[in-house]
Amino acid sequence: EDGMKDLLTYMGIRERPSHVDLHASQLEILGELSQLDPEDDARDDLIRASIELALEICRNRKPDQLSQLPLLVPTESGTLAEAENVLYNDMEMDVQRLQDGTQFAHPLLSSASAKNLGLQTYRGRQLSELESADDDNGFYIGEEITTRIKSVLLDYTIDHSFIEWVANAADAGATCLKLLVDEAVFRGREVIPTKSEFAPGPALVIYNDGLFSEEDFRGIGSIGQGGKTQKAGTIGRFGLGALSFYHFTEISAYRRGPDEVVTPIWFVAGSRTALRRGEGVNSLSATELTVTRRESEMDQSIDERWLVTRSWGSNSAFPFPVRELAERHRLSNLQPNFGLAFSLSSQEYVPKSTLFATLPLPVSIALPVHVHATWILAPDRRSIRNDTSVEGNEVPLDSQYNRHILQHFVPALYLQTLAFINEHYPHLMHLAWPQGAKDDEGVRVAGALYRQLGGKDDGEVMVAAALYRQLPRVPDLVLRTVNGQRISPKDAIVHLKRTPDAVKKLLTNLPLPNYVAEPHFDTDFFMFWEDLHGDSPTVVSRILRRSVAAVQAMFGGGSPALTLEDLQVIVKYFLDEMESLIGIPLLPLGNGKVVTFEAENPYRAPVFVCDREMIGKLFGSHRVLNPEIDLETGTRWSKSGKLNLSHHRIISEIRNILKTANPPITARQQQKVTADQLQWTRELLVFLVDQGLKWDNVADLPLIPTMNGDLTVSLGHARSGSVWICAEGGESPITKIFLQLQVPVVDLQSNRSLPLKGWTTTSQTLRHVLKLLQQFDRAIPALLDRVRLDDWARFSTRLRSWIRESTLYSLEDDRTLLDTLANLPLYDGWQGAQPHRFVASSKVAMLPLREEIPNIAPFFPLYMIVAAKTSDLQAILSQTAPAKVLSFAKFFKHLNIQRSQLPENLYSSLRVIIDLVIDRYKGQYMNPLIPNGDGIPKCPNELYDHRNELYALHFKGRQDLFVHCAFRDLIDGVIPLGVRHEFGPKDLHGFIESVDIDANNGQDVMERAKWVWNHINNSPLSIGGINYEMIRERRFIPCRRTHYSPDPQLTQYTPSFEMVVSPDELYLDEYAALLWTLRAPFDVAPTAALKRVYPEIGRPTAEHVIQHLINLSSYVSTHELQSETLFQDLQHIYEWLRRNQTEAQQYLDLASPHPVWLNVDSVDSPWTWCTADRLVFDLSHDTKQSFRARQFLCEYRELIMAAGAQRYRYATIETQQQEVSHSEKGLAGWRELRRREILFDIWFKPEGSVIGAHRGLLAALIPHFAQVDDDSSSNTISSGSVEYPLPDATSAFAVRSVIDYVYTGTFSCPAPTQNDDVTLVLERLLDLLKLVRTWGVSDLEAKIVAAIGELKLVDEDNCDFVLKQAETYQSTTLAQYCMKTKELNSWI
Repeated sequence: EDGMKDLLTYMGIRERPSHVDLHASQLEILGELSQLDPEDDARDDLIRASIELALEICRNRKPDQLSQLPLLVPTESGTLAEAENVLYNDMEMDVQRLQDGTQFAHPLLSSASAKNLGLQTYRGRQLSELESADDDNGFYIGEEITTRIKSVLLDYTIDHSFIEWVANAADAGATCLKLLVDEAVFRGREVIPTKSEFAPGPALVIYNDGLFSEEDFRGIGSIGQGGKTQKAGTIGRFGLGALSFYHFTEISAYRRGPDEVVTPIWFVAGSRTALRRGEGVNSLSATELTVTRRESEMDQSIDERWLVTRSWGSNSAFPFPVRELAERHRLSNLQPNFGLAFSLSSQEYVPKSTLFATLPLPVSIALPVHVHATWILAPDRRSIRNDTSVEGNEVPLDSQYNRHILQHFVPALYLQTLAFINEHYPHLMHLAWPQGAKDDEGVRVAGALYRQLGGKDDGEVMVAAALYRQLPRVPDLVLRTVNGQRISPKDAIVHLKRTPDAVKKLLTNLPLPNYVAEPHFDTDFFMFWEDLHGDSPTVVSRILRRSVAAVQAMFGGGSPALTLEDLQVIVKYFLDEMESLIGIPLLPLGNGKVVTFEAENPYRAPVFVCDREMIGKLFGSHRVLNPEIDLETGTRWSKSGKLNLSHHRIISEIRNILKTANPPITARQQQKVTADQLQWTRELLVFLVDQGLKWDNVADLPLIPTMNGDLTVSLGHARSGSVWICAEGGESPITKIFLQLQVPVVDLQSNRSLPLKGWTTTSQTLRHVLKLLQQFDRAIPALLDRVRLDDWARFSTRLRSWIRESTLYSLEDDRTLLDTLANLPLYDGWQGAQPHRFVASSKVAMLPLREEIPNIAPFFPLYMIVAAKTSDLQAILSQTAPAKVLSFAKFFKHLNIQRSQLPENLYSSLRVIIDLVIDRYKGQYMNPLIPNGDGIPKCPNELYDHRNELYALHFKGRQDLFVHCAFRDLIDGVIPLGVRHEFGPKDLHGFIESVDIDANNGQDVMERAKWVWNHINNSPLSIGGINYEMIRERRFIPCRRTHYSPDPQLTQYTPSFEMVVSPDELYLDEYAALLWTLRAPFDVAPTAALKRVYPEIGRPTAEHVIQHLINLSSYVSTHELQSETLFQDLQHIYEWLRRNQTEAQQYLDLASPHPVWLNVDSVDSPWTWCTADRLVFDLSHDTKQSFRARQFLCEYRELIMAAGAQRYRYATIETQQQEVSHSEKGLAGWRELRRREILFDIWFKPEGSVIGAHRGLLAALIPHFAQVDDDSSSNTISSGSVEYPLPDATSAFAVRSVIDYVYTGTFSCPAPTQNDDVTLVLERLLDLLKLVRTWGVSDLEAKIVAAIGELKLVDEDNCDFVLKQAETYQSTTLAQYCMKTKELNSWI
């Protein structure tokens, strides 16, 4: 639909791709073709695509775009080239290759497409070359026009000229013939271009009022034919009469009109000014001349000044289809020319002018200039061909030719003429621009002119320039800027008719070098803003955004360049055209300045339209719109877009506007302010409340003034509990303290509009106070330094009056509040004798008393601060530190009465404590309390009743064990606390300790010790409660200093003891053999009853027994080597250790480095002491590293092995039963022969011995000798015997053992007698094994290995050696035996 098409066009959507885009696509195809192989099938697809693109460019491109970008067409070589360098091969056969850089078109390009693309054919090029040949060989057939004219003038003399003029008038049916002679001479001017030698002179004009027919106009240009050949009644039928004019001039002009008025015809003469070349224009001239026109009716002459501009074109500048008209109208050698004439004498706009075709036509054109061109005339010779399109048919080529002139050549000349006028006659520019053209030709010329200025064209003749948006801008300087500089439309910003004058005023005052305020043409011709680079809203807004400072300067000073009325007009202009105001510096503020419209920013305050007076007072006039701008206008501005301009009440933008305050009010809990700022906050609060402030929207902003005088707080902060809400006024003790502590305080009495309220219950009030004081938790020690103590005392009194168990229960949900309360210094306390005022409850312990605190406190530890009992303190401590609420039990526990001499001035205070203990304490008191005779407080159970005679006698002279005389009046009260008044186990223990202490101090305690020991020994029940561990190291038992009774000689090795020793230093007589080197015997042995009470007394311990054994082996045995008594003691010791092996194990490990084991067979054997780790049981003999455990130690085998001894295990040898069948009779014979040493035929000589044997018997039983017998048959000695060679170092024992085995079938193994014999026997057997393995006597090998095992010859010293020898002799059985031995004795 047309409406949708207009909408899409307005949105910038094109019907077709632009020729620039199409050309870019061709370049892409050219790049792809260069990368493909010549044989690639994809090349044909790209060639076809390039052809379609080229055709689309020709269909879519305007004629004035033909030379802007080269048209690319595919060539025969498979690439793309410019169309002017490509020929279409229409010869239908191969032709020779072109040599001038021209290429043939690709075969895929059809002839029709080649024609549409305007490609020259090969035939056409050949014909053109023939026609343009300058040499004699050319094939051009014709006659030069000058030659023809010359011939005609010879036939038609000058006398015939008048006749020709009359004949022409007659043939035309004219009623009159008029002649005009112009005698003007144009000196120094060129009449005919390129013909400077032509002498200009007077002109002759012949005029008649006849009308030319179509044939007449054709005939006048058809030399030799004419247009009257078929008209029998006409005079001129041969087309030659018109040439008679050339007797007078080379330039003739015809002018006839229906008004019978002869209009003078002028010829260009004089100086010419070349302007520039243009498209299709070869040259251009401009001439100013003065014409004298004679008015016949008024009989006067009028001088007129005219500007005449002229240009020439060529046929090649026309579209290709139109060029065919050149032959038809004989225009091939005619250069099209165009001219414009503009009156320099006119005082007003000329709405109509004349169209010329050399002579004036009876056609007017709605332009202020006369237009001349080489037209194709209509058949009636009265107008030019301009047929309109008939539906279904194309426009005729004649009309296309004329239209092309009107649309291209004439506008181009017109623009150049305007540029010339703008340069030389700028005051006439308003008369030179076309205005209000209504006729077809005028519209076409004006439309084409405007299109070149920047308008639109849809390719049709009569369509306005409103459908296209972008065409190239012309370079002609046809406009003048506000600074008087000439400028082209493409570089200018033109004031548009529909743009307000205020905008023009604004841009005129800006230093814009390209602004044209008076364009002199009707800018309404352009439908859309973007059609022309004018002062549209988009362009103006862009300029203003770049010229902020300059625009703002226009509104400053005493006489501003722009007024607020102008500003409002400009802003309205932008809003009406829906142009954004963002970035435009046209926002007038209340302070008289103009700032930039900015985008709405949620984080910045806008400029307010409403409530300007109050907002300006509070926040400054720069925060409001200029008051001269009415509310309706300001509201429209703010609603036009999301701008920094608000028409809402300040409440909607309160947060952003408060950011601009001084100081800025932003989201925070509180803010420091001055006195003036505090007053400003109060006024702001009143204003905001009147505006309907919603407090929840600003709850985080510090808008509430406080009683502190320099602080404001937010509502949220006030509600959070961090602000004291005062409902009582400033005299409240709570308020005073908070003000001194600089806690924010809000007075509800002076801020009744606040959505706050005080606290109604004591619990709520206490909670809030504690929450406020929480911020001082870390600085509470210095809290009192910030307040007046008298105010703090009243504060403490008020606060303590609220503290009850019920109120503290409400704080259990927040233990931190209880901690804060516990840390507040609210109470008086005592630290020792030092009083403290204002102590925190967390630092005190509450005594169970309300009085006597000064007397009691000195007897508490100095790290404790004690306070009197109060209900509020008890409530706090019950919740926070129940352990600090001291009951009397805890009270007594914390009493810290030192064991040091008490000053007499504290006796009275101590009596208070003792009275409390007597009254309140139940049971024995176990801490120092009662001073002894030396004035040192003691535990009651450490003192004795002085009234008991036994105690007095026993502790005679020991006043430190009795109550001080100043406190003896309390003796009956302190006895229940533990003062001893009856003799018991504890007393007995005390006596023991007393004896021990004195004995250690060197005193004579023998009699006391005897008394204690007799008492204990005879009355064991009296020691109930005295643990043996308590007395085992106490010296209180007399010992006997006698010789060791079994052997008096050993007495010298007994230790020396004191007369009184401890139980651990004594032994019972039955254990003497186990302990006599460590302990002493009892002087009086313990009774059986006492042994039942103390079973450990006098008995040995594993530790002492082991130590006693070490003493015997290391010391006693070195002097007494083989004592029978010592041997028996050792038996007792080993036996006891065996019975108590579990208890003794750890001490046996400790004794392992000592040789405590006597390794003998009997007491008479030589004594050898060994450590357990060198003893090996079941070993056949001693080795270098170990000793064979002897008979004496075998009884204690398990004990000694637990101490580190080892057991040697021998591997068993598996032997095969050899069944050898011997004939007893045969063997006996051989043995007899051997005994008699007869018939020996083989001899062995080992180690110097000579051993003989019978070779046959050896060969029969030993295969080795059977082989020897065969091999040595030729080596017999003369005597018939052989001396057989032996392996190196073969012993006589080995040879004899083999020979014996052969004769007897038995093997006699040597038996070792001493340790040295073991090694010798092993060496003999191994030597025998070597020989046996060499001769291959396998059954004897088994007996040798069995003998080694039975004799237990392999031990820890030689096991590895024997294994190596077995491997050398390849004795598998012996090697396995050695490896198994090593496996069984992994400890080796």
